[in-house]
Order: sequence, then C-alpha cells, then structure tokens
Amino acid sequence: MALSSRLAEIVEALPLTPRLRVLEIGCGTGAAARAVAARLSSGHICGIDRSAKAIEQARAASAQEIARAG
Repeated sequence: MALSSRLAEIVEALPLTPRLRVLEIGCGTGAAARAVAARLSSGHICGIDRSAKAIEQARAASAQEIARAG
C-alpha cells in the first residue's frame, strides 16, 4: 500500500536519528510506521491502535520489517 502524500510529508519532517524509539498512536494499517522504519538505520518503532483488525493488517503488511528487527 502506497503512503499518502500527507503521511509522506509528515514522515519526511520527522527528526529521525539512529537508536531513536518511536511510538505511533493510532497506526491503523501501519503505513506510516513502515515508512519510519525504512528511514531508521537502527532504533525501534511501535505502532498501537484500538482496532484489532487494523493491528492484524499492520502485522501482515509489516512482516519484512518485523523479521528484520528479529
């Protein structure tokens, strides 16, 4: 799933640095979390959402990122 231009601008504006720990509240299907993970050379991102279905979708879509963090 492609990142919307609005979310892409937000992710691009984040001051991400190595070893940073990021919490995304209301992550939905995890599109922004995956974009943040792609920009982090090291560190950790955790996405939370009140929708169990959204979390399931985020986990499935983020399988590669989760495996790398391993």
